[in-house]
Amino acid sequence: GGRPVPVLRLGHWLGPLRRLAGLCLCAAGRPAGPPAAEMESFGVCWAALEERVSALEGACRAGRQGRLRDSCVALTQVLAAYGSCPDLAWLGLPAGLAEANRGLIRLCFRQPAGAAASSGRVAAALGDVRGLYREAPPAGDAVAEAVASRALVLVESPRAAYWRGGPVPRWSSSRRRSAACPRPRTTSRFSITT
Repeated sequence: GGRPVPVLRLGHWLGPLRRLAGLCLCAAGRPAGPPAAEMESFGVCWAALEERVSALEGACRAGRQGRLRDSCVALTQVLAAYGSCPDLAWLGLPAGLAEANRGLIRLCFRQPAGAAASSGRVAAALGDVRGLYREAPPAGDAVAEAVASRALVLVESPRAAYWRGGPVPRWSSSRRRSAACPRPRTTSRFSITT
């Protein structure tokens, strides 16, 4: 999984502070540097800051919300790696970064040592985010909307077919698509093909 947004923001602001602290420590090592008491005070303050940063990172990753956030990150990475031209502009990443990392993410699933763990994490993530979709419209609403589009609609369960806004009589899975039917598009959420 990736790092939650609050942790990334924390790293963004803490990075310059860490660089500045390194410069201060370099300057302090010179002969005309600050007295030992000031250096000790700086060290104590810096240790307290790092401790608080660790506690904040732990809080961002802990609990149900942390797990849900991590699951969303994991599923977004899978979408980036395996999705067919996924629109990931909402992530705010530099152009082309997601596409450039597809192979790296896929590598996690191909390596024998990581494949089982990665697949297990994706399965767990799907379970974690299930609660986000409780208010999804019933499948019947999606079927009615698809039928209203007058395109070819195939419903898996209960088995039904619609063409040009009406039911197709005596439809079965053994029938072949005719040349008059358009190429199907699948919507996996409701097992509808239009």
